Amino acid sequence: MIDKKRPWRLFRAAVLTVLAAWAGPGCGKAADPAPAGPTAAPMGVASAAVRWVPARPASDLSLFDVPAIVRSSPQAAAVITPPVRARLLDMPVQAGDHVTAGQVIALVQLPELVQAAATLRSCAERQSAYKRWLAELRTQRSLGMARSSDVFDVESKLADLVAVQVAAEAQFRAAGLSLADAHRLGRDGSWPLRSPSDGVVHSVDGAIGAVIEPGTALARIVTPQAGRVEVRLVQALPDHGQLQFVAADGTAVDLQATPTATAVDPSDGALLAWYEAKQPQPLPTGLRGRLRVAGLPGHVVQIPTRALLRRDAKAWVIAQNGEKQRELAVTVLAIVGPLALVEGLPPGTRVAAEADHATLPADSSGTDKGE
Repeated sequence: MIDKKRPWRLFRAAVLTVLAAWAGPGCGKAADPAPAGPTAAPMGVASAAVRWVPARPASDLSLFDVPAIVRSSPQAAAVITPPVRARLLDMPVQAGDHVTAGQVIALVQLPELVQAAATLRSCAERQSAYKRWLAELRTQRSLGMARSSDVFDVESKLADLVAVQVAAEAQFRAAGLSLADAHRLGRDGSWPLRSPSDGVVHSVDGAIGAVIEPGTALARIVTPQAGRVEVRLVQALPDHGQLQFVAADGTAVDLQATPTATAVDPSDGALLAWYEAKQPQPLPTGLRGRLRVAGLPGHVVQIPTRALLRRDAKAWVIAQNGEKQRELAVTVLAIVGPLALVEGLPPGTRVAAEADHATLPADSSGTDKGE
C-alpha cells in the first residue's frame, strides 16, 4: 500500500535539518554583551594646551590716545553784554579785530538807568530842601511856634526820599555801575561798553537800533592764554609716560606727566584729568585735539589681558622659567580690550596667555607672592 503522507514527512524533516544547521549550537541563548569602548578621560585634565607668549616692550600707545580739549582761565574770554535792557546805538568793531583793554566795543542807550540817574539828582535836591525846612521847624518848635506833628511830617517825607535814593543807587550797583557812573551817564542815556582786556573780537551779534535784553552777548573777546588740557579717561594714565596734546591742526604740545588734578564725572563715571604744558604757551580756549603718549619706559610691557589673574586686590601672571612655572605680581597700568600694559615683569618673560588654562603644581616652589 502506498503511503501518501511520506513526501510531506520527508520535506518537513529536510526543513528542520536546515534550520538546525543555520542556528548553530547557541540558538535560543541571550547574545553576549558587546566589548566595552574606551573609557572617559579622567576629570581635571586640561581641555586645551597652555599657550605661552613673551612679554613685549609697550608699543601699542593707542591705548592712551584719547580726546582732549583746552580749558583756559576765565580771563581768556570776555562777553560784552549790556547790564540792563538797552538799545544798540553803534558797534565800531567786527569779528577779527584786535582790541585793547578799555576800547569801546559797543555804544548803547540805557533808558532804565537814565530814569534812575534822574531820580538820584531829584532826591539830592529835594533832600537838601527838606533838611533846611526841618532845621527851621525844629527851631520854631523850641520857641513854641511849631507843632511836633509838623516836624514829624517833614521827617517822614525826608525818610521817604532817602528810601527812593537807596533804591536808585541799588539799581546802579546791580548794573555794575558806580554812583560816579551815574553822573557820567549821558543825558540821552548813552553808555559805552568797553573791552576788559586785550584780545581779538571772536564774534559780534546785534543790529543797530535793536533792543537788547540784559545778558545778551553783543560781542565775544578771546585772549590766548596758557590753559590746561582736559581729558576724559577710563583709568588714570601712567606717571612715566611722555604726554603730548596734538591739536586738530597738527600742533603738538608736550605736557607734564602728572595731572594738576583729577575728578570723577558723576554723570557717567569718567575720570577727568587736567594737564599743563611743560613750556606754557597760549592756547585758544575750546581748542580740541587728542592726548597721546609719546613714549613709555622700557620696563613697561604689554601682555594679553587674559594673562592676568586677580586675587587679594592684586594682579598676577603665571610665568614660565624653563620647566618650572611660578606666579609673579604685576602692576596694571592700563587695560583696553585684549591688551594690558603692566610693570614688574621683565621684557621677554613668557607668560600664560590664558591664565585660567594654566595650573601651578600644588608643591610648586617657584611661586612669587610678592612678599
